[in-house]
Amino acid sequence: MQHLPGEEEREWLLDGLAELVRKAGLAPFVAAPILDTTRRFLPEPYSPTLPAVDRLTRRLMQYAGLGNLDVRLEPYTPEEADDPHALAYFAGIERGTATFGINVDQVADLEPIAGVMAHEVAHAFRRHRGLAIDDREEEELRTDLTAVYLGLGALTANSSWRYRSSGEIQGSHVVTSWVTTAAGYLPPQAFSFALGAQLVARDPAPREWRRVLASLETNQRAFARAALDDLSSDREKLLRRLGLPESSTWPSPVAPETVLRPLPPPPDFDGWADEREKPVSNAGRPVFRVPEENVMAPMTILGFFAATVGMAFTAFVFDSASGAFAGLGGAAIGLWTGLRRRHEICSDPECRTKLLPDAATCPGCGGTISGRIKSADDRLEAEERLADGAAGPPPR
Repeated sequence: MQHLPGEEEREWLLDGLAELVRKAGLAPFVAAPILDTTRRFLPEPYSPTLPAVDRLTRRLMQYAGLGNLDVRLEPYTPEEADDPHALAYFAGIERGTATFGINVDQVADLEPIAGVMAHEVAHAFRRHRGLAIDDREEEELRTDLTAVYLGLGALTANSSWRYRSSGEIQGSHVVTSWVTTAAGYLPPQAFSFALGAQLVARDPAPREWRRVLASLETNQRAFARAALDDLSSDREKLLRRLGLPESSTWPSPVAPETVLRPLPPPPDFDGWADEREKPVSNAGRPVFRVPEENVMAPMTILGFFAATVGMAFTAFVFDSASGAFAGLGGAAIGLWTGLRRRHEICSDPECRTKLLPDAATCPGCGGTISGRIKSADDRLEAEERLADGAAGPPPR
């Protein structure tokens, strides 16, 4: 797999970044925070609802320097769109309001929707700053590059290509499934190269490089590392190529807390907050943390399976019985992986949203997290104990 863009594409990317710095200013490229989806940068918990997308979009607008504009979301279904696969669109800015369309079937996970909306916010930035051009295809490519310039490159790079696999036990069989998704117009290698150019130009501490790399998808991380290796070999040449002034004249790095401002209440979305978007509302009611389904057994079986293959190979090739211990090793690895992958979820069977360790309310249903229980079947008893004021915490 090719890790770096071709020479011509690299030149286009560097030309585009230099043009953005020249026309839109130095500060975003060298000082804006490079966002990931942690609560440090996006403090509101995410749920697959339009109000959550509204919160996310407004935060991205603040980071892009557009926080003075209002935001309006226009939800639509795939059947209503000219392109049923379109994830979102930017409809323009009128009377101080930036309008975005959002496909309501595409809001399930934070990672992809953050990248999609970062691209649309970059559209708004280009329109607001008079950078947009009439060539639609070229404008989309430049918008992807603008997202990197604004500090949104890790988000857009991740959404450009995502791979997810999962395994489960069905009877006596281990079934593996996988899904890939893609968004944006630049390929992931181009996103990663532009992001690498931004990191090398800034020359931040290695800790910042590690943070940004850790936030990337596996392939994008490899592409970005290749870009860092290539570009950091002659940083001065890169600075000249981008037309950047002496670093002593640069603005200081911007901390997220200096950007984020209180948000207005989310709109009602005129009937769109239906059961599909908001499966259950437990606002003001107690919910509990319960362990997610235990995946230790499937992982142990998978570990045994992998180790058995290794054991047979070792015994056949080396005529050694030492591979017999590999089965125990595989089981231990599977057990360890299963333990690491355990999460807590909301006890409401119609919600089951994954809960962060420090969450006080469930981001999916709005319930107040009131303790831990062993099983969702215990939730009614736990609620009764709370209502009766019984001493002690809910049963664990």
